[in-house]
Amino acid sequence: MDIQDLSRLQGKWREDRRSRTGNGNNRDDLTLEILGGVAHLTWDSSFVDSFVDLDADRTPKEIDLFGRNSDYSPSIVGIYQLDGDELRISCRHDQPKGPTDFSAAATADFVVYRFIREKPAAPK
Repeated sequence: MDIQDLSRLQGKWREDRRSRTGNGNNRDDLTLEILGGVAHLTWDSSFVDSFVDLDADRTPKEIDLFGRNSDYSPSIVGIYQLDGDELRISCRHDQPKGPTDFSAAATADFVVYRFIREKPAAPK
């Protein structure tokens, strides 16, 4: 687990753009909130909590999300790129292998998400 990257990922992220090929997911209004080592994903009227596992020593950096109430096998295996308040994640849902780079993700059965960090509300 990369504690430094995990601390930079803390907060609430709103999906800005999604691209996919093959059988991607059709969730609307996707948000990702990372608190500690837990990711809270919400879409439509649904949600799922997952444990976050990062490997920032790999190129590209890897992210796995493990369902909290499952057998702890990764439900999302992917790669991520963090650039300030922009987070890109490419993954294939419920598959044991994720993408190896973002260019391959655009041509295979992967989803590429672009999230923008939500700014905290200004104090009143």
